[in-house]
Amino acid sequence: MNDVSIQEASLNADKQINIRGNIYQSLILADDSIIQIKTAQQIKKLAKEGMNFIATGTLPNKQPSFLNWKENDKKTKQFIAAALK
Repeated sequence: MNDVSIQEASLNADKQINIRGNIYQSLILADDSIIQIKTAQQIKKLAKEGMNFIATGTLPNKQPSFLNWKENDKKTKQFIAAALK
């Protein structure tokens, strides 16, 4: 799934991921070092609400924008780390 889909996702009563009516059991990130900061923030939010979240390989630690890139790369890394706790 893409960034927009994750950013629009919500959880249903069973803690499954609902994206425009499509239901998923878990979100798995595999070797994805770059992710939009809004996506990382949404992953953190959903994980704290009970979403099943697995990350393997290289974790997202950068976002693609050059605007405030140092600060936003740091935030992206923090959001993903918090989602995995």
